[in-house]
Amino acid sequence: MKYPIMKLELNLMAKSIQIKRKLAQLLVISIALFFVHKNPFDYAYADDLNFLIEKTSSGTKSEKVTAMQKLLKHKDRRAVDAIIEGLKDPDPEVRRAAVTFLGWVNCESVKKALVNVLTDKDPGVRRRAVTALGKLKHEAAIGPIANQLNSNDRNMR
Repeated sequence: MKYPIMKLELNLMAKSIQIKRKLAQLLVISIALFFVHKNPFDYAYADDLNFLIEKTSSGTKSEKVTAMQKLLKHKDRRAVDAIIEGLKDPDPEVRRAAVTFLGWVNCESVKKALVNVLTDKDPGVRRRAVTALGKLKHEAAIGPIANQLNSNDRNMR
């Protein structure tokens, strides 16, 4: 009669050891991921306006784009100005993202900035600016957009 109980106890001990091993493995993996992938946007201060504005100019490419995207939900002039500054970034991907995000902000300074971007050296930036200006229904942009039809860039015709 004792034998089945002892067998059950040994079986439970073995399962307990397996569970502890799995938990230890998960802990090691999560610690490793934390130190390898330190993304500042995973922390509580990621929605702080000043932090995001600073990241639009000093972060990596992905940090800049993420910061601009998060700035969209702030109803603050400084947030819009920071995204407009993204139009001057040396990286065309950051400029493209800035144009796309600005297409959601209907104000005169944004429309003016988007019209200025129609002469950007990157065709992707120019195409997105045309789309954004169309979405914003900016009638004053019709002339500058029409000028793009005469450009040598076949992507703009």
